[in-house]
Amino acid sequence: MTLLDHLRDNININLLVNVAFISVVPQELIINNSKIDETIAAEFFRQLFGGNETIARFFTFLVVLSVMGTAAVDVWSGSRVIVAAAKSDFFPKYSRELRNWNERFNTPINALLAQFIWCSILMIFVGGSFSISSFVLFSNFASYSYWIFYLATGIGLLLIRKRSKNYKMKRQLEKDDEELNRSNDRGTNSSNLKLLSRLEEKFFKVPLPVAGIFILGGVFILIFSFIVNVKCPDDKPNCGEDVLGPLRAQKLSPIVLSYGFLFVALLSWYFFYYWWDTKKKQQEAAVMRIAADHDSMDSQINS
Repeated sequence: MTLLDHLRDNININLLVNVAFISVVPQELIINNSKIDETIAAEFFRQLFGGNETIARFFTFLVVLSVMGTAAVDVWSGSRVIVAAAKSDFFPKYSRELRNWNERFNTPINALLAQFIWCSILMIFVGGSFSISSFVLFSNFASYSYWIFYLATGIGLLLIRKRSKNYKMKRQLEKDDEELNRSNDRGTNSSNLKLLSRLEEKFFKVPLPVAGIFILGGVFILIFSFIVNVKCPDDKPNCGEDVLGPLRAQKLSPIVLSYGFLFVALLSWYFFYYWWDTKKKQQEAAVMRIAADHDSMDSQINS
């Protein structure tokens, strides 16, 4: 199954799930429930089975199991990202510890522990600093952060495709020039270009229109997420900007947090991969130069 098939199935499933929720749950319950994002599944099953709480709770429990499975996948993949970063020496002092695997459980225990500590810090210090629920804060925070990297991945795919195509064409043209110098056979050049086209189709399975739509969707989500709808509280129906402003800031806080952590990550990446690496190479070069000068002086003295 190709990436395009996975994308089509995910779109269809999400579309059908949303159609089911909208079709079953009454509109007034969606509008009047401020926590509908958290209770939509329970309300859906309650309405679907005629208000039977036992059946509704059972199917809601299945949804909770599905959420736990998704969380387990995130924990599994997140710890492997830490291991991959540690293998690239992203962490100057703790890379060796973080990339170690436990032989008994075949699991990166240290990476999982580091991930647990980081998530605990986020929940305790960041989650406790906002009046909105932790579920809404971290779900929006995670979703928006994902789309930042989804967009970067889509753009990176186009850049890699362009660079790879240019590189292969350059190599192919150099090869063609050599062959044309030996024999003036232009049919060989045409066949080589056809072979190059077939190679490009094998390397890149995603059609360009699909990648373009994906990138446009990411841009749309990242831009229009800043447009939030805030309403005056029931006890202050004619409130002003002094009340709406903090409410708007609370809704925008996950987006601000996403860009804040992205800025810290980019700063750390620049520091560890460029500044620190350049400084280390300069120190090594200085040591080698001093050693070479010392050996030169010793040879002159001995001679």
